[in-house]
Amino acid sequence: MNYLLPNPTGEDFFVQGLQTGLYNRLCTTWGVDDSSYNSFGRVQRTKAEKGYVPEFYDPDTQQYVSSNGDSTLGGLFFDDRLAAVSFMGIASPERNDRGICAVKARIIFFVNLSNITPGGLTKQQQAGQRLDEVAINDVRNYIQANGYNFTVQGIHRNIEKVLEWYNGTLKDRALLDNMNEKLCFAIDLELRYNPMLNRGATKQQQLMPTLIPQSLKLYIVDSPDPNSKIQVGLNKWIQKEYAPGNTLKPMATGDGNSFLAGRKVLYPFTYDNGAIQEDEGYNQYNEVTGIWDRTAQGGFNAGDKVTITVLVNQFN
Repeated sequence: MNYLLPNPTGEDFFVQGLQTGLYNRLCTTWGVDDSSYNSFGRVQRTKAEKGYVPEFYDPDTQQYVSSNGDSTLGGLFFDDRLAAVSFMGIASPERNDRGICAVKARIIFFVNLSNITPGGLTKQQQAGQRLDEVAINDVRNYIQANGYNFTVQGIHRNIEKVLEWYNGTLKDRALLDNMNEKLCFAIDLELRYNPMLNRGATKQQQLMPTLIPQSLKLYIVDSPDPNSKIQVGLNKWIQKEYAPGNTLKPMATGDGNSFLAGRKVLYPFTYDNGAIQEDEGYNQYNEVTGIWDRTAQGGFNAGDKVTITVLVNQFN
């Protein structure tokens, strides 16, 4: 179930936007639904037995609820009855000299890998795959492409690090949980927004970031220059030059994953000034990984030029 607020304002407006979009995407990709995935927005860090636990106040029941929705004050941790649980913790916002709030946040997931289909992979396709990495990338890629003003700052998969904001008996129990098929991970985020906008249902709503098309002209050269970059949005740059090879993976600087992963690309691509249509068999572009594979066509060779148009979040 996706637990929502009736009138989210301020930072909760952005939290709920990301929460809802991500919930809908993961229900499709992971094969989960209201009965197997509980998604919570911003949680409270509540004093509990010998420490603190994350809790969500449900406006419908007007009570704090645990991972499975029961009002037991048990916190949000693994629950064997569910395939997935997620929530977001937020630090105090800081306002800069232009009045913009910068909020540090962390979205946390507890997942039973045996009960989901990471990357949309069937059980047969999952053989030999690192499903933890696939599941993490499902979330990471969605946030990068549709972040509702959130930007990815880091990823943690060590459960001690994931739960560092919380401690006590319930955290200790989570650390001792059987992790054979279970995955716990966190993605650190930053949110920037104008607090003078979106102050309630009767006030002006905060404008959502616009996805704008940007054409990325990439070059295949024998000796790529790592300092040759293309700016995308306001806060990211991607590598402009790539070495010859069978595949092309446009990468954000400092990031080993494809910048295109999970983002909407627009066809046709161009390759050496020739249009590559979406439905042509020789266009082996993978929308999930953001990698273009031309092995069957001789790969990408020195001197080649490629243009790919992608929808970019102006705030990413």
